[in-house]
This record gives sequence, structure tokens and C-alpha cells, in this order.
Amino acid sequence: MKTVEWLTTNEPKAPLPGPFRFEMSQEAIHHNSMVLKDNDYELDKVISKSPNSLISPGSELRPMNHLELLLGNHPNFPQIKQNLKHGVDYPAEDLPEDLRLSLLQEQLKKGNHKSALTNEAKPIVDKLVHQDVNLGYAIPLSRDCLLKLKGAELYPMGLQHQLTIDDNGNQIPKKRVTHDLSNKRKDGTSINQRVDETKVPGTMYGFALQRFLILVHHIRYHHPNKRILMCKSDFDKAYRRIHTTARIASKCLSAWELPEEKEDNQTQHDRFTALLMTRLPFGSAPAPPEFSIFSEPIFDLACDLMMCPYWDPTKLPSPYASKLEEPIRYKDNTPFGKALEPDVHLPPHQTCGSEGYIDDGALAVLDTEKTHKMVKRAHQALGMASHLVFRPNTKNEPIERPDPQSLRKMNAEGRLREHMIFLGWRIDSREFIISLPDEKVRAWTTSINNTLTKLTINFEDSQTLVGRLNHVGYIIPTARHFLNRIRKLEYLAEKRGHAKINDDTTKDLKLWIELLQRAKAGISINSVIFRRPTTYTISDASEHGVGGYCLRTGKAWRYKFKTHEAAALTLNLKEFIGSIINGMIFLPLDPSPQPCLLSIGDSTSAAGWLHKSNFDPHQSPAHAEAARSHARNIMKHKASDYSQHLPGLANVIADVLSRDFHLSNEQLISMLHSTSPPLLPPQLTIIDIPENIITWIGSLAQLLPRRKESPSKPTISTLARGISGWSSNENATYPTPIWTTSDFPKKYTSSAHSCMPIELDHFLRDESKFRGPLLARPSTTWQRPLLQVVGLTQRRTEQEKQTSD
Repeated sequence: MKTVEWLTTNEPKAPLPGPFRFEMSQEAIHHNSMVLKDNDYELDKVISKSPNSLISPGSELRPMNHLELLLGNHPNFPQIKQNLKHGVDYPAEDLPEDLRLSLLQEQLKKGNHKSALTNEAKPIVDKLVHQDVNLGYAIPLSRDCLLKLKGAELYPMGLQHQLTIDDNGNQIPKKRVTHDLSNKRKDGTSINQRVDETKVPGTMYGFALQRFLILVHHIRYHHPNKRILMCKSDFDKAYRRIHTTARIASKCLSAWELPEEKEDNQTQHDRFTALLMTRLPFGSAPAPPEFSIFSEPIFDLACDLMMCPYWDPTKLPSPYASKLEEPIRYKDNTPFGKALEPDVHLPPHQTCGSEGYIDDGALAVLDTEKTHKMVKRAHQALGMASHLVFRPNTKNEPIERPDPQSLRKMNAEGRLREHMIFLGWRIDSREFIISLPDEKVRAWTTSINNTLTKLTINFEDSQTLVGRLNHVGYIIPTARHFLNRIRKLEYLAEKRGHAKINDDTTKDLKLWIELLQRAKAGISINSVIFRRPTTYTISDASEHGVGGYCLRTGKAWRYKFKTHEAAALTLNLKEFIGSIINGMIFLPLDPSPQPCLLSIGDSTSAAGWLHKSNFDPHQSPAHAEAARSHARNIMKHKASDYSQHLPGLANVIADVLSRDFHLSNEQLISMLHSTSPPLLPPQLTIIDIPENIITWIGSLAQLLPRRKESPSKPTISTLARGISGWSSNENATYPTPIWTTSDFPKKYTSSAHSCMPIELDHFLRDESKFRGPLLARPSTTWQRPLLQVVGLTQRRTEQEKQTSD
């Protein structure tokens, strides 16, 4: 706290103006071009001659010695120090000089995207370009200077339509200028395509929403009938606060024309303005992780401040304290949503936390009499953390400079409350649901209806549509499989300029309208986080049959494929069918209000199979239909899938169910009880498969042509082959099951053990026969001590890609 107190009382000096003039005028353009001419058209020379100025890296943040006191022990600090000294550099090779000049001339002729050149768009783009220049983010230059600037590359601009909020939290339209740094992506010559992704920092924000929901769930689970307050903050002009190196700035130029003035004989050449952006540009592939290098410590600092009992915000307030009103709380009689048992666990005493996604930070805190001091700290923690890292405004700013915090949004978003919008989703900690805001549902539904009316779509619209629907799929994972045909539209539209919408795609788009309505109505947070499974099922398939059972109920089923079904369906699809049938039979028996289904196969789970959405819907219609059936069943029961699977050699019971049709039900059960394999329920019973499921299997087979090669002859299970008198192998002796061998526990310890709350010795007749270390639970993205996150979105190296291929 001594460091915090010292920083709040030591105001850093404002930077010097530097040699460039930041205004959109012919005089400024000529002046700036001459500055570069005097330095051989090399930007790095100008920067090195102008220390502590507006163009110096780090001018938007506090001095290095201030930051080192505050963040010196943070794992990000070495990279922060490097970037503040030299600017952010991209791991991208320079183009050959002749190719660079050719592409530069080509882009000069082509100009900006059409979205920025309509009569409606031009005034908006002009205003936003002027704003970037006036705030010191872009240096205006002449056409001749652009052509001579060392390493210069030019990329087109466009205009994007977005939504934001006003001072009162109401959604309003927003326009944003985009910088297409992926232009010429097919040729691989754009700056984004030349970036070596293996050398870009890992993206820390990929699971921010899920981690935040896990935090909210954790607090509610340990404090069932207590309020949870939340708030968020937003950095203003976030990317523009971080400088790039001179080399990268020269590779990311854009261009615009000054408005034609009345009674002015300026030519189009005279009105041309090149814009040299010295800050992180929007549209740059490395920009999100590079900015996260700076923002992650701020979110961590906010969490530390919130939990620090030595900080009294009434004595040492955030500079934004006066802008924050008292928390908003629901009425006391408003019911609390229930948190069901999770499969991940934060420390039981944790009652607050913060998360962040690039420039959006969010925190949650338990609101009780015992935590009232923590609530006061939470109200100001995000603003104070930002104030301690970014340089506060001074009276001597050389040019206009917006506050690092978005003051316009602060009253609407920075105020503690029991519901808020975070990363485009409305989170309600009292009702315990997450939903898509009405405005987005209306806008996206209208977009789909317009597409259905036209029956055709261009690449830009298809790309936007896929992005929006994938956003919904993050909260409704089973919905992602319905993107298959829509992604195919995007692929065709990119190749041909547009794509036609057929009948099957129309059905998918209409279904997405229903999914949007479900997202609008709200989804329980229990269905989004990592939950303890409430229904455990195991299945397996062979060429000629499929079977499965439920661990809790002890009920099992099996089905022998008809000849044409065995010939048409692939083994991979048969295995997925087994997982789907388990859900169809056993989800209706689950008493949980939000069931969590763990449907295990011997190669994957239902969740894993469903997320594998790269089947061509036209070439694999049965795969797509099977996925739809499972997704509809999951949505019908307000359930979620749990991703885990069981190694094939340990999947003895389901293997028997899928193969040993030469045995009666009684014989099969007797065989299993006599050998006591792993995960055998004590009261195993075999039930008949419902007729509607049999009909469904037949309908899937009708979607596929019969394979040319005939299925292999039926093979009975390894277990049945070893039992004398029950198989054709009359010379076999009494079998020694594989799970009793000394090396089996090491190699084939069941993955299911690590995700079951039940005592496994209820299912194992002799626990000593199946010992071994429990496997780690799936992803642990909920744990984020400072920067360390297991389950990051790390890019694979070329060697890893070649190995996997």
C-alpha cells in the first residue's frame, strides 16, 4: 500500500510535443513530410531524436520506475519493459523491395473499401480519421512522402457498424473505422499473414467469460442466499495507448482524402493524406495478445486491491470515485438461483475476484455484512488499478488526450449491481442466468430473415453471420454443429463473391432464430461452467451392434444393426449413435433441473464428437442429422454435455453389450458378474431399446449410400471368447481379465475416475484389482494465479502441426 500511496501523490510529467504536427491540414502534412525527409524518410531516426515525446513508446503509461515498483514482480513485467523501451514489434518478415513497391502502387490505385466510401459513410470516416490525428495517434503525410518512407505498406480502410451504450447504459449504434491488415490474404503478402504465429504471445483472454462465470458460480455455491455484486470497466482508445516500433508503424499505413473545400482548386492528389499510425492498429492479428500483456496485470492488480484490507478507499479514493453511484440491489424478496455441484473448485474462502478480456475488466464480490469493506474496495478497484498503470492527465498535456478510462460508460457499467453486460452477454447473479441482450437478438434475427428473403449472401455478410452465431455457440455449445452449412456458405462466398442458400441451409438458419430466442430467454450458469455430471453413461459400437449403460441406474441396452444399417453406417458414426442413445434413454430419468450428461465412448465423448463440426453436411448428411438429434435432446432437457472419455481397453461392459448378441440377456449379465470388470453396476439390468430410437437409426441409414465392401463377420467380445461353453472357442481356459495384470493400472487407468463424485468401489467388486493414479481433471482454465493459465489458446509450432498431420 505504500507504493500505491506514493504513486497517487506523485503525478508524472506530461510528454513533450515532439517534431510532428497532429492536425488534418495541408500545412501539417507538408511539415510532417519535411521532418521525415530530413531524417532520410526513416521514422526510427525521428523517434530516437525525440525522447520523452508524444511519439516515444510508453508516453501513455506511467514512467518505468513507477511501474517497476508496482508491477516488478508480475511475470508480464519483463515484456512490458521491453515494449515500453522499443515499442511492440511483430514477428513478421519484410517484403522484397520490388514486391513492396508494386503492392504499394497497386493499393494507391485501388483505394479504400466500398463500406468507407458511400455517401453516408464518408462523413463518419472523415470525422473518425480527424479524431485519430488530433489525438496524436496518426501522423498525416503527403503522397510523395508515403512513396519514399522506408518499408511503407498501405492497407485499405472500411467502416463497421457496432453497438455501444450511452451514459445511462442504453444500447446505441456505433461506427468504427476498420483497418484491413489482412488485405491480400490469399497471396500471403499482408502483414497479418506474414506474422509468425508461433512467436506471438499466448492469448490470455480466451476463457475470460467462462472463468468469470465459474467465479460467480463458486461464490453462489458457498453462499446460496447471498447477493453477488458485479461491475466492469472499459479502457478508452485501448490499442492507441500502446506504441509499436517504427518498423511496424511503417507497415500499417492507411490513407484518406481531405474534404474538398469550397472555392479551392485542390486536386485529388493534393487532398490525399497518408496516415502513419504509431500505435497498435485495429485489425492487426497480434494486437489483442500484445495489449493483453499490459491489461492482464491491471486486472490482477484490481483483484489484489479488492482483497487488500489495508486499502481504505474512503481515505485513499480512486480519482473516479465521484463518478460512481451507490450499488444497485434487487429487492430482498427476489429469489436466488441455485448453484449446482461444480466439478472445479476455487478456494472455499474466496469471496471475490476479477477477470478481463483485452480492454474489458469485470469483477464480482460477495455482498454481506462481513464483506462490506471488500464491497467498498470492489467499487473502486478497477478504476484505481487503471489509474496506477496509465499516466493520468495533467494540466500541461501538449494535445488533447482522453482519459484512460471510458468516462462515458463509467456510470452505466462501473456501478456495482447484480446484473451487467460483460463481453456481449447479460449476466444476472441473482437469477443465476446468462442471456443475450434483446438488441442483439433483434438485430441478428433481422439479419437472418433478410438473408432468407434474398436466398443469397456475400462474403462479408456471411463472415459477420458466422461470427455472431459462433458467439452464441460459446454459451450453447451444442448449437455450434448447426454452423456447418453456414460455414460452407462463407467458404463458397469467399471463392465466388456470393453463395446461394439451399433448402437445408434455410432449415439451419430458421433453427438459429429459435436458438437466439433461447439465448434471449436466458441459460442457467450451471449449464455453462464445468459441472459435476449428474448422469454417467458408457457406450460402445462394433460393426454389427451398439450398446450402453448408465452407472447410477444400472440399466443397460443393446441393439443389433439390421443388415442395411450395418452396411451404410460407418464405425465412427455408430459410436456416436451409442452416445446419443444413452442421452435419449437416460436424460429423462435425471432429476436435476439442469442435467449434466457424461456420455463416454471408447474413443471420445458425445461432447467431443459434437464439437467436431468439420463434416461436410452434403457429403455426410447422417453425421449432421445425428448431431442435430443430440443437440435437440440436450436443449429439450436444458442439459449440458461433459467432455471426457474412457480408454477402449477399459470399456469392457459396453464392448460386451455391442458384440455378444449370441448370448441372452441373462447369460450376458451372468458373464459380467462372474468376471467383475471395472465400472460394473451392482444391479445391472438390460432394457429394451424404445421403438422410436430404432426408427431413428433406420432413418440415419437411409441418408447414406450402402458401402461397396461388405461388413466383416461379427466378432464377439474378448471377454466372451475366453469363457468356455459360451463361445465357439471350446478349448479356452478360464480367462484372466486384462484389468488384473500388473501393468494395466499404469496404462489404462480410467479417465472416468477423475470426474465422478460417486464412490467407485460401489461398481468395482474388487477395488484392489484396479488401482492407479487418478487422471487430472479436464481443462483448468478457472485457475489464474497472475498470468499462469492451464488451457491457454496457444498456437502450435510448425513442427507440432507436421507431427499432428
